Amino acid sequence: MDINDKFRRYDKGIDAARKMSRDAIHKVLLFSAGTLSLTVTMFSAFPSKIDVGTVQLSWYLLVAAIVTGYLTLFLHGRVLYAKTWKSFNTDQTIPLPYEYPFLYRIIAIPFAIFSLIFPANMILNKPNALNAPIWQKINHYTVHELAWFEHRIPFLENMTILFFVSGLIVLVMSVRF
Repeated sequence: MDINDKFRRYDKGIDAARKMSRDAIHKVLLFSAGTLSLTVTMFSAFPSKIDVGTVQLSWYLLVAAIVTGYLTLFLHGRVLYAKTWKSFNTDQTIPLPYEYPFLYRIIAIPFAIFSLIFPANMILNKPNALNAPIWQKINHYTVHELAWFEHRIPFLENMTILFFVSGLIVLVMSVRF
């Protein structure tokens, strides 16, 4: 088995894990929204048996779960698209991140952020007289920045699950028996 087969198997495993994660985030989003509507109904049906401050805290946690869940789903697709587009349009192999001067790294960050807003941009990609090797290197480092950001998305997924579970626990604690 050569190295390319190992990479293909690795990529297939990563893709399967990401699909499971996206499915879980979808379910958490739906369940969070449903729980919010259920608590509104519960609050109107049993107003004297619920601690309003605790329910309010659970709502904030469930809304945080919804927001971080949507951010996770939105950013994951954007980062993959932008990273693939930018790396496809490089003209040579991309050096390691520590091989770049600090100034290139600073300049590449706004380009990476812009690539999240508009993933298929051609900034720094078209070869011409103005596109000197410095701009090609900045484009390469933009790919590194996007890859770094892609590896931070599981943190958002974990925060979504944490907000959701905390919101449910606080919601159960708000009911007085």
